[in-house]
Amino acid sequence: DTVEVHHSGKLIFSFPLNKPGNYTITYNNAEVEINISEERTVKMVNSNCPLKLCTKSREISKPGENIVCLPNKIIISIKGKKDLRNVDSTSY
Repeated sequence: DTVEVHHSGKLIFSFPLNKPGNYTITYNNAEVEINISEERTVKMVNSNCPLKLCTKSREISKPGENIVCLPNKIIISIKGKKDLRNVDSTSY
């Protein structure tokens, strides 16, 4: 699985989820810092946006989950195979 960082819909960075550490991403006046933990969770720890609501978002750990910073036009998401064992139901 990978952590992807998009700005205005464009992929700007990608990190492996199994590489823990703090990563600072700077792009077009947007600056955010994310933490990838040993437990393979991702958290937005800092941002240069005015209200910093994105830093109050919960950690993400599964493919399809996102953290969004609207003022900076940044979306952090986890990409990979979805674990269908945790699906409540399936529709066709």
